[in-house]
Amino acid sequence: MDRLPEHSHYQRALEDDDELHRRQPPATARRPSLRSWSADRELLATLHDVASLIQVAIVGVNTPKGKKAPKFKPVRRPETAADRARRRRELEMHADNVRQLLPGS
Repeated sequence: MDRLPEHSHYQRALEDDDELHRRQPPATARRPSLRSWSADRELLATLHDVASLIQVAIVGVNTPKGKKAPKFKPVRRPETAADRARRRRELEMHADNVRQLLPGS
């Protein structure tokens, strides 16, 4: 059943099941699966990001001094093996830096 597309009747029924959501803790925001990601979804995500950047820029320019301007939040995209490898390398580099700067930790 997990292999059904996100827009299937079954997946929508699960999303709309009040009893199921009462028994389960609220889900954290997840990245979309690679299985459901397509060139169309990538294009829509890119268009959404561009429109959001324009909106953030316009609001930021017109925000009075002393107030926080809104931050840009890109559309979540699937995580790939390359993303995980890059994150592992960054964590390893951080750990190496900490060991060099703070001996004994």
